[in-house]
Amino acid sequence: MAKEKTLIEKVKRKYKPRKKNEFDTTIVIERPRTGAKPFPWTEELEKEIADYIATHAISLNKCVESNPHWPQINLIFERIHKNPIFGDMYSVAKQSQVLVMNEKTMDVLDKVEHNPELVPWGREAIKQYNWQAARLKPRTFGDKTFVENTNINQEDSLDVLK
Repeated sequence: MAKEKTLIEKVKRKYKPRKKNEFDTTIVIERPRTGAKPFPWTEELEKEIADYIATHAISLNKCVESNPHWPQINLIFERIHKNPIFGDMYSVAKQSQVLVMNEKTMDVLDKVEHNPELVPWGREAIKQYNWQAARLKPRTFGDKTFVENTNINQEDSLDVLK
């Protein structure tokens, strides 16, 4: 018991809080950052990523897992943000992915048809696919209809009638 007290007292003495007017005088040496090398992006890799995403109805995480030579997801999103050409390619690929998701819903329906116990799972899977499709291609798969309003001047319509 006495040994425990002395150990606790030593720890308290060693880590005393500083006084209000006392400043830390440690010298900080700044060293150059030694992080990972930048990923070698090429146009072929960007096209490969866009093509793979457009033809597979899986998340980007699973795409990266199945392609070990691709960069990490955060680097892909950084590239989308910094390179507008790749960003456009990626968004077109995600919109094309909707058609693949539509085919996947048909596969889900087939599985449910053969096994009625999977109905709750199938319902949720199809809801998820429909939700993603509505967000990626709202004009085609969205819930709302778009109404185009064309304003025609009366003078133009009178010219047409003459």
